[in-house]
Amino acid sequence: MKKISKKLLITLVVFVIVFAAILLLLDNVIMPSIVDKPVVTVPDFVGMKKDSAIKILDSLNLVPILEGPRYSHQFPKDYVIFQKPHKNVLVKINRRIYLAISGGDPLIKTPSFMGKILRDAKITIESSGLKLGKISEVRTEFPANTIVDQDPKPVKIYLKVQR
Repeated sequence: MKKISKKLLITLVVFVIVFAAILLLLDNVIMPSIVDKPVVTVPDFVGMKKDSAIKILDSLNLVPILEGPRYSHQFPKDYVIFQKPHKNVLVKINRRIYLAISGGDPLIKTPSFMGKILRDAKITIESSGLKLGKISEVRTEFPANTIVDQDPKPVKIYLKVQR
C-alpha cells in the first residue's frame, strides 16, 4: 500500500510541477507576444471625407470597416457621420474601426399628384419633408384647385416581363 501511495504522490508532484511550468511559460512568453501590442489613440473622423479617414487609419495600423450609406441632411455624401470606437479612445493596433458613411440627402420617390386636389397634395408634400414650389393656375376642364401637371414628374417604375 505504501508503494502505491508513494508512486501516486510522486506522480502528483510531477504533474503539479509540469502544470506550473506550463502556466509560467504561457504567462511570461506566449501571452505577452499575443497581447502586448502598441496602443494608439483613435482620432476624430466625424465630418471627415471617407478617403482621408481610410488613409489615416491605414497609417495608424487600424482596420477601417465602412458601414452605409446612411442618409443625412447634416453631412454631404462620402463623409463620416459616426465612428466606433469614439475619438480619443486608446486601442491596440490592428483593431477594427467602424465608420458610418453619409449617402447625402435621402432620396424619396416623387409621388404623383395629377388629378388630386391642391389641399391634399400640400398635406402629402409637407408630410414627406418636401417643399411646395411655384403654383401656376391654368384653364382646364378639370374642377378648380385640381392638379393637372407637376415638376418633377412622378417616378415611374418599369418592370421587364419575361415570356
